[in-house]
Amino acid sequence: MNDMFAENVDPSRDLKRERKLEIAGEAAFVLKQYDPHGFWRIHREHGQVPAHLQGDYTTVKAATEAVEAYTRSQKPKTKAAH
Repeated sequence: MNDMFAENVDPSRDLKRERKLEIAGEAAFVLKQYDPHGFWRIHREHGQVPAHLQGDYTTVKAATEAVEAYTRSQKPKTKAAH
Protein backbone atom coordinates (compact mmCIF):
# COMPACT_ATOMS: atom_id res chain seq x y z
CA MET A 1 0.00 0.00 0.00
CA ASN A 2 1.18 3.47 -0.78
CA ASP A 3 0.33 6.32 1.56
CA MET A 4 -0.37 9.46 -0.51
CA PHE A 5 -1.01 12.68 1.35
CA ALA A 6 -3.67 15.25 0.58
CA GLU A 7 -3.01 18.96 1.14
CA ASN A 8 -5.24 19.41 4.21
CA VAL A 9 -2.75 20.18 7.02
CA ASP A 10 -3.24 20.53 10.78
CA PRO A 11 -1.27 23.76 11.34
CA SER A 12 -0.71 23.11 15.05
CA ARG A 13 1.09 19.83 14.30
CA ASP A 14 2.16 20.30 10.69
CA LEU A 15 0.59 16.93 9.82
CA LYS A 16 -1.77 15.97 7.02
CA ARG A 17 -5.41 15.46 8.10
CA GLU A 18 -6.30 13.26 5.16
CA ARG A 19 -4.42 10.28 3.76
CA LYS A 20 -5.24 8.07 0.81
CA LEU A 21 -4.32 4.41 0.86
CA GLU A 22 -3.66 2.79 -2.49
CA ILE A 23 -4.51 -0.85 -2.91
CA ALA A 24 -3.42 -2.59 -6.10
CA GLY A 25 -2.56 0.73 -7.71
CA GLU A 26 -5.84 2.51 -7.01
CA ALA A 27 -6.83 4.77 -4.13
CA ALA A 28 -9.47 2.78 -2.35
CA PHE A 29 -9.59 4.15 1.19
CA VAL A 30 -9.31 7.64 2.63
CA LEU A 31 -8.35 8.20 6.27
CA LYS A 32 -9.56 11.52 7.67
CA GLN A 33 -8.80 13.22 10.96
CA TYR A 34 -12.15 14.73 11.82
CA ASP A 35 -11.74 16.57 15.11
CA PRO A 36 -9.15 18.56 17.07
CA HIS A 37 -8.49 15.59 19.39
CA GLY A 38 -6.90 13.58 16.60
CA PHE A 39 -9.50 10.86 16.00
CA TRP A 40 -9.53 9.27 12.54
CA ARG A 41 -12.29 7.72 10.42
CA ILE A 42 -12.04 5.50 7.39
CA HIS A 43 -13.89 6.46 4.20
CA ARG A 44 -14.00 4.90 0.74
CA GLU A 45 -13.54 6.82 -2.46
CA HIS A 46 -16.28 4.72 -4.05
CA GLY A 47 -18.87 2.72 -2.15
CA GLN A 48 -19.54 2.13 1.51
CA VAL A 49 -17.08 1.42 4.28
CA PRO A 50 -17.44 -2.16 5.58
CA ALA A 51 -19.26 -2.27 8.94
CA HIS A 52 -16.28 -3.56 10.91
CA LEU A 53 -14.11 -0.64 9.71
CA GLN A 54 -16.62 2.01 10.76
CA GLY A 55 -15.89 3.93 13.92
CA ASP A 56 -13.18 6.10 15.39
CA TYR A 57 -9.47 5.30 15.50
CA THR A 58 -7.11 7.02 17.91
CA THR A 59 -4.17 7.06 15.51
CA VAL A 60 -3.66 7.00 11.76
CA LYS A 61 -1.50 3.92 12.31
CA ALA A 62 -4.42 2.04 13.90
CA ALA A 63 -6.72 3.01 11.03
CA THR A 64 -4.10 1.99 8.44
CA GLU A 65 -3.58 -1.38 10.14
CA ALA A 66 -7.34 -2.00 10.19
CA VAL A 67 -7.57 -1.32 6.43
CA GLU A 68 -4.57 -3.55 5.74
CA ALA A 69 -6.07 -6.40 7.78
CA TYR A 70 -9.38 -5.97 5.95
CA THR A 71 -7.78 -6.07 2.51
CA ARG A 72 -5.75 -9.17 3.43
CA SER A 73 -8.94 -10.90 4.57
CA GLN A 74 -10.63 -10.08 1.24
CA LYS A 75 -8.03 -11.83 -0.92
CA PRO A 76 -9.26 -15.12 -2.33
CA LYS A 77 -7.94 -18.09 -0.43
CA THR A 78 -6.40 -20.85 -2.51
CA LYS A 79 -6.17 -24.48 -1.53
CA ALA A 80 -2.81 -26.15 -1.47
CA ALA A 81 -2.29 -28.83 -4.11
CA HIS A 82 -2.28 -32.37 -2.72
